[in-house]
Amino acid sequence: MDKSQKLQRYSRKDYTEIVDFPVEIVGRDGVVRRYSFEDSIRLYQRRVTFAPIRYRDDELVLAEVDHCRSRIDQLRRSYFHRHGWGTPPGEPDPLSVFGPVAGEIAAFLCRVLRVQGRPEVSVSAIDSDDSEVGCYLVRPLRSDAQMTLYVHAFGPADPRRDAFFAQLKAMESSTDPDERLVAFHHTADCGLVITARGEDVEALERWQAEEDAWVDSEPTAYERLVEAARKQEYRTAVHRAEDIVREQPWHRNAYVIGGVVAAHLRDGFSAEEFGLVGSMYFPDDADMHYLAGVGRAEQGRRKEALESLERALELSPSDVSARVLHVLLLLDAAQYRSAARSLRAHQGHDRRLNLLTGAVAFRGMVISVLPAAAIVMAAVAMQTGLHIALLAAGGLAVATAMLLYAWPPLHTLLVPDRVEPMGRGLRRARRATETLPEFA
Repeated sequence: MDKSQKLQRYSRKDYTEIVDFPVEIVGRDGVVRRYSFEDSIRLYQRRVTFAPIRYRDDELVLAEVDHCRSRIDQLRRSYFHRHGWGTPPGEPDPLSVFGPVAGEIAAFLCRVLRVQGRPEVSVSAIDSDDSEVGCYLVRPLRSDAQMTLYVHAFGPADPRRDAFFAQLKAMESSTDPDERLVAFHHTADCGLVITARGEDVEALERWQAEEDAWVDSEPTAYERLVEAARKQEYRTAVHRAEDIVREQPWHRNAYVIGGVVAAHLRDGFSAEEFGLVGSMYFPDDADMHYLAGVGRAEQGRRKEALESLERALELSPSDVSARVLHVLLLLDAAQYRSAARSLRAHQGHDRRLNLLTGAVAFRGMVISVLPAAAIVMAAVAMQTGLHIALLAAGGLAVATAMLLYAWPPLHTLLVPDRVEPMGRGLRRARRATETLPEFA
């Protein structure tokens, strides 16, 4: 399909229809899949993030981004239409107050209050000193409790996004009984926080309590991820890692394990996604840039892979895995001098790098011998005649061609693990589990 046809398809989209949930969405592979409200929003927000990678043309990128944002607005309006809270006569319509984000708030309240239909609540504005953050009083109609809802709106590189995470971090560490963190939720363009006084939290718990005591014996999402990797259920592990980072974008362990498993499956797109999204939250983490490099290399995007790997090596010069892949990609691109420089820059010793160093040095020696060989051929011509000299030169040319042009498959035989196998990858993943233990 050419550019004009793609643009026409975008222009024919209708975003006025009210959709049902779960919503059916046709994937790029033509398969129809059913998505919950939250998953459908994340799907289109990921498409916005990766539009510049998927399309190289600026018009197509803009059309894709506009389409995805319009779909997000449609899904949010539809959800509020079906699951939004009621408004007494005379009070402003929530859609006029919050816009399409009202659907996001409705879904959040349904999860917090554990209701399947419309949440029976009243939502009213509270005066706040912070004009950038919306502040609202939420009262469940059949309970004496009340909660405070904070609504943050932001963009991908918006300072207000940092303000949301700063508030969340302060709430999580606070011991103030007058404002305890109840729940939070965020997407690429908004963040929601609900707090309550200690007595209100207890009132909500009594209201929601079941007749029989319930003990949560189910494993955590992270435990299920680790178990899937341990059982070699690698595709399941990738999906579980994706679910975790959607809900907990600061969960470094999930990015690393998900990326390593995706690389093992040679799923370059997923490995790149874990690395790229992870690098947004951990910009100085070499592992995130390494995973992005692995994913791009698997997709054959050598130039971009080298950029990611160079950033990883800048942050961690002794990373053997990143160094090996960096050198191999340079050799594939016939950048032999750059490969040699990269090897010399490595800090430490490793068998694979020693093999590559010897191989690159041998090839350099072959190239340096060629001028001397040309002089020998001239001497042979003077002593034995032109015919024999030409035969000798032909033999040298064949040998040289074999060494120069057969080189890329030769160096892959020396170091066959282009993407590090699962064993070394899981050692990297185990190292990641030493951080952020509160999410384990």
